Amino acid sequence: MRTCEIRTCREDAGYSIVELLVVLVVLAASAMIVGPRVSESRDAITVNAAGHRLAAALARTRAGSIADSAPRDFVLDLDKRGFGPDRDKTLKQLAPGIALTASGFISEPGGRRMRVRFMPDGRATGGAIILRKSKSAVSVAVDWLTGVVRVRRLG
Repeated sequence: MRTCEIRTCREDAGYSIVELLVVLVVLAASAMIVGPRVSESRDAITVNAAGHRLAAALARTRAGSIADSAPRDFVLDLDKRGFGPDRDKTLKQLAPGIALTASGFISEPGGRRMRVRFMPDGRATGGAIILRKSKSAVSVAVDWLTGVVRVRRLG
């Protein structure tokens, strides 16, 4: 076993260039794996938040219909990418980049503005909305019999 003083022994003075390159390669490989997943998870969070925001607005409209004992309409404007109770003059907007498709709703002339009607007993005309951004998608469904609003992640 060889012993030496710190000032005179130069063999173990630091890391070699090969060791540093190996560390850089491992860091680069992990960044390539983690990078896209961070972007996908950000899109998933955005779509999930938009779906829950839409579901909350639908549920509030249903609750208002029950409380007032009067039918209430919820509007979904596909061109303006907005949604909200028909009584509101301004519609809430979806986040940019989120694709929106709807089915089963009452369609107004022109077909780009749709509505769900909530009845005082809780029923609704029903329908489903799918929000999508890259690989992330969420379905917001209104049950026609009960008027209950459900959010479900797709894929």
